[in-house]
Amino acid sequence: MTDILEKVTQVFTMTVNMMQSVLNTILAEPLLFLPIIIALFGGVVMFAIKKIRSLGVRAGSGRRRRRR
Repeated sequence: MTDILEKVTQVFTMTVNMMQSVLNTILAEPLLFLPIIIALFGGVVMFAIKKIRSLGVRAGSGRRRRRR
C-alpha cells in the first residue's frame, strides 16, 4: 500500500513540475502569451453567451422570422 502511495505522489509531483515548466515558458514568451489570453477571453465570452441564451434571451433584428 505504501508503494502505491509513493508512486501516486511521484506522478503528482512530476505533473506539477511539468505544468510549472509549461507555465513559465508561456509567461516568458509574449508570442505564446497573447494567443492564450485571446483564447481565454473568447471562451469567457462564449460561456456568457451560452448562459444568457439558456435564460431565453435571443438576439434579434427587430422582426420575427417565419417558420417553415
